[in-house]
Amino acid sequence: MLLSFLSVALLVPFIDGAKVGDDFRQALQQNRSLTWIDYSGTAMRPSLDSSRIASTINKGITPNQLKTQLLGFTQHLNRWCLYDPSGNDTMPPGLIASRWLTSTLQDIASTRPDLKITIEARNHSLDWDPFWIQETVILRIPSSSPDSPRTILGAHIDTWRDDVETVWDNQFARAEGADDNASGSTNILIALRELLKAQHGKWTPKTPLEFHWYSCEEYGILGSELVSREYVENGIAVKGMLQFDMSLYTKPGVAPEMAVVTDYTSPTLNDYIIQLIDEYVDIPYTTTPLEGGLSDHYSWNDKGYPASFVFEALDENANHNTHSGADVLAVEGNTFEQSLEWTKLAVAFAYEMTAA
Repeated sequence: MLLSFLSVALLVPFIDGAKVGDDFRQALQQNRSLTWIDYSGTAMRPSLDSSRIASTINKGITPNQLKTQLLGFTQHLNRWCLYDPSGNDTMPPGLIASRWLTSTLQDIASTRPDLKITIEARNHSLDWDPFWIQETVILRIPSSSPDSPRTILGAHIDTWRDDVETVWDNQFARAEGADDNASGSTNILIALRELLKAQHGKWTPKTPLEFHWYSCEEYGILGSELVSREYVENGIAVKGMLQFDMSLYTKPGVAPEMAVVTDYTSPTLNDYIIQLIDEYVDIPYTTTPLEGGLSDHYSWNDKGYPASFVFEALDENANHNTHSGADVLAVEGNTFEQSLEWTKLAVAFAYEMTAA
């Protein structure tokens, strides 16, 4: 999770000439030739499905499944999104990680050829900046109503350490990023896999469904910014976007609860998320502003799209080992039993939002 725009601003001087710093943010502030559209009225959420298929799906998911999948993300040296090629011919870990994810998703999608699933690995080094090497990965499941507003589940794949000497040292530093954000990336990946298996492999969304794994969230929410701008430019309507960023940790001795974030989010969609938590999740919720903290939901909310974010805990009970080499799976307070509840929410959101 990006701590604040201030933390990004402090890093910009280290990036010699890279658009990923000042130029990008200035372009956003100027809203270059974009017309911002209020899409909040397109959030046509259905009433909850009485068949409770999402509950049936959730019963088959185990904490061990999450652990196995999360280790796939943390196996890489790091998942840093930028790359300084000078004097180094090896493929950067961030690109290795995003290509591993693309390959994993291709295997999952191959189990349902009837759905005509597409996977896009967005090469930002071509469409924006040569230093931005990690790819944003988008999986899209079309429906019989292709022009209907889309439902989006998002997470960021990249890692970040602020305890290194310069920004470029992230390229070589070990960053497991177990909680931030292998956990959220795992939540939506497992939800996708289980949905495709549902109803004996016959489940089909009635409206378009997408799963996004963004690059460069930690360096300014950049991947989701480019994608959401593209949706605005092309007039694409979104029914709702739900961000998954950190779900693994609660301060030891504190009962887990889902923190529904109230700033830079849609109050209407938040109310619906609370309904889903009440119906499908086995821990309670609370509501809170996420002061000084942002994630990819911000990019979508900023453009009028209905977006929500459910954080792992109130700030005082959340993981403060992030953005360092200490964000590892072995941290006391990390439990897959807790993270499982976010996977249940991901299944419920994807299923219910596309059920009508």
